Amino acid sequence: MVLVLSCDRYRDLWEPGTKLFSRYWPDCPWPKYLASDSKPALFTDFKSIGGSRPGLDWSSLTRDVLNQIEAGIILLFLDDFFLTEPADTALAVTLLEEMDRTGAAHVRLIPHAQYTDEMKGSKLVTEHLPGLPYRACLQAGFWRRSVLLSLLEDGESPWEFEVKASHRSELLAEPFLAVIRNPVPYVDVLERGKWLPRGVKLCQREGLAIDFAVRPPISLSDKFRRLRIALLSHAIALVPKTLRVAIRRHRLQAAGSTS
Repeated sequence: MVLVLSCDRYRDLWEPGTKLFSRYWPDCPWPKYLASDSKPALFTDFKSIGGSRPGLDWSSLTRDVLNQIEAGIILLFLDDFFLTEPADTALAVTLLEEMDRTGAAHVRLIPHAQYTDEMKGSKLVTEHLPGLPYRACLQAGFWRRSVLLSLLEDGESPWEFEVKASHRSELLAEPFLAVIRNPVPYVDVLERGKWLPRGVKLCQREGLAIDFAVRPPISLSDKFRRLRIALLSHAIALVPKTLRVAIRRHRLQAAGSTS
């Protein structure tokens, strides 16, 4: 099944997001659900799931939603992931089969060469090495529901989950994978709750209205901050993976010895 995770504060994304999903993936072979604090209104092709009570933090709401479904594997999207081109259904199905074949816990749909190595015996996926950041990633991807539930800690935000659950994932035997080619092209359209330029351009291209009174675009200072982060990420990518793993493990051991 496909699960789009949201919350009521982002309800203005539901209509454009579900429209683009149906427009660019009309033959999606799995049932689609939109989840939020309160049960969302029904949108074309999407069923809705609501939290059991109001005021839940992100991790608690995600756990609540996952406990309401029975699917063993879910294809997880966040609410600000908007499809941009037609999906490759055949490749998506093949990747799900590859997940079963390898026994993977997670298959990230965005390639991640910076943190992954070749997966022996596969031409479809690479393996995310333990000890490197964003192993438990919230980019769109397939998850074993049981593994995702085991990695959640109540009280964590999505950003905290990606950091802390990546540490926790190192205790698991199942591999964490990333695709070589994404079967479902999409972009994230928000940062810190504000519209990114690419999100605005996409909605304009697709004839979807944006109410900037509800959600403004990012500021000039936000754009400069994004540039600094991109340059830092590029610099980190130049460090050999084995050295990055060693540094990360040393930091974890040092933190453990002082706690």
